[in-house]
Amino acid sequence: MSLAALINRACVITRRSDSGAINDYGDPVMVETTETTVCELQKQVRRASEEPDTHGELSDTLWVAFFPPGTTFATADTLTVDGQVYEAVGDPWNVRNPRTASESHIEATVRRAS
Repeated sequence: MSLAALINRACVITRRSDSGAINDYGDPVMVETTETTVCELQKQVRRASEEPDTHGELSDTLWVAFFPPGTTFATADTLTVDGQVYEAVGDPWNVRNPRTASESHIEATVRRAS
């Protein structure tokens, strides 16, 4: 089975960008755009989740999102899968296959906090 066949879960990427306008407080006005695409989402094994004792019912979980080659996903973006929103953590990685010298997929660490 090919990698492309495994990346098949419906998702929405929400991008925030500066509109160029300034609000009444001198802050930039942000614009949101969305893109519907596919991904695969898996819980990160090294540091799966954390529940700080001092914060009550709080959960902070890291996941790895896999996207088809050519997908744009950046640090300020969020990912929505099955109604759950995940925010990007750090820069995504354009994974390159050394045998074919082509991009095989995109990997990004995302966080779901609740």
